[in-house]
Amino acid sequence: MRVVELEERESLGALAELHTRYVLEGVREGGLRFVHDKIREVCCLLLGDSTGLHRRAAEAIEEVHHRDPGSVLAALGHHWEMAGEAQKARGYYLPAADAAVKRYAYEEAERLYRAYLGLFREPTPDSVAVRNKLGEEVFDHCGRIAEAEQEHGLALREAQDLGDRAGTCLSLRGLVLYTG
Repeated sequence: MRVVELEERESLGALAELHTRYVLEGVREGGLRFVHDKIREVCCLLLGDSTGLHRRAAEAIEEVHHRDPGSVLAALGHHWEMAGEAQKARGYYLPAADAAVKRYAYEEAERLYRAYLGLFREPTPDSVAVRNKLGEEVFDHCGRIAEAEQEHGLALREAQDLGDRAGTCLSLRGLVLYTG
């Protein structure tokens, strides 16, 4: 198998047993997932440092979905983040969040934008732009005006600290909507 270091026959047997014991379940396109988040959490705790496993998982997903990664962008972001590859993770989280907004999946979009923002140690013009997206495309659309205003305000402070004129303008534009 691509992710774990087992021969194909061994891995098929192990997967069958995990399926029989209701640990894993099949999902579309031949994928697998844990049947419950707590089971996944326990497995991650037992593995300890799993950066190599996450790297192999990300590489395998990229290999399988190289022509159309659209359905697995969030998973790729997660695996690259867990593998310690912040830049690669951001490259998947952002389009996944944008796609969630287009599907009106605002909770998912918020989670993905926050995951993206969590990968920055210091503000950048890119993080300022995404903070403004979060305010406008998620909070504003959901009627969460106070949170939208707060996000644009934080983006404004960060943009000004950076000397980011474009980010400052975008943040001010967002704030004007709430201050009339």
